[in-house]
Amino acid sequence: MLVRSAHSLVLAVLFLVLPFSAARGQDLAYFVSGSLTGGEQALRTWDLEDGSIATVGPLDERFEVIAFDIDGRLLGVTHDRDLAEIDPATGQILSQIPLEPRPSIQGVPVLSLFVDSSGTVLLSEQRPALLGGSTRLWRVDRASGMLDLMAEFPLVILHSLAGGPDGLVALGFEEPPGRFIRSFELDVENQVAIPGPQIPDMRAPTPGAYLDAFGRLLTITWQASGPLPPDYYVVAIDLETAAVTWLQGSQNTIARSLAIFDRGPVTTVPALSQLGLLVFGMILAGLALVLFRRRAGDRM
Repeated sequence: MLVRSAHSLVLAVLFLVLPFSAARGQDLAYFVSGSLTGGEQALRTWDLEDGSIATVGPLDERFEVIAFDIDGRLLGVTHDRDLAEIDPATGQILSQIPLEPRPSIQGVPVLSLFVDSSGTVLLSEQRPALLGGSTRLWRVDRASGMLDLMAEFPLVILHSLAGGPDGLVALGFEEPPGRFIRSFELDVENQVAIPGPQIPDMRAPTPGAYLDAFGRLLTITWQASGPLPPDYYVVAIDLETAAVTWLQGSQNTIARSLAIFDRGPVTTVPALSQLGLLVFGMILAGLALVLFRRRAGDRM
């Protein structure tokens, strides 16, 4: 009877402790901040819970896009077409190699940088309208900087590249003439961008995106509510319904290229959980003492 009661107490304490023993890590959105005319840039963080923005440090290069790899290293492509690794704690450039081949036309923008689950670095680049208006998808050799053309998607301009459950997804618009933002599923093998629903009330997305645990695509966009500069927002887009959730906004920050590193679940022990563990330990110690005394009495 005593052992059965103690067993019930143990189960009750476990019921108290376990719900508080695991929680999801708080993720920060990293982005490049600069002026409308270029100029100096800085690496900054955006807390998507409370909206606070903090500066990590200045950037010695102008960056078109940034993205985290699967190991938590922050990568970026500079305006001069170098692949760089950036220290996310300081903004300092840790390494830098030129990408080859260089674009034949200066000013052709890099639209997005993405690292898939295998660690492969992918880069999307816009071809100008005079060449038909398309998006090229490149595979990047991180050791040499060599670019390997994977696919070219005609008549679409694709931003915000991310990995979906069935492959690559992106935000963009069709050319010509469109400026209506919509989602696309990318069939890389057949070089086809399959259009999804139009995203309402959204201006052109900036490079960089992140697919969260709920299947929403997080990216940065802007709205002009008055004189320039416009207001920038982090938004979460449901790719099936095109519903847009406006997470955070800033009137004083020009934001380019969102990057989020998913740290996944982390183990935490809040105060209530610590108390539960203490009680659990005391129960086990008491149970061990009672059993010891019972065995000692049986021997006598």
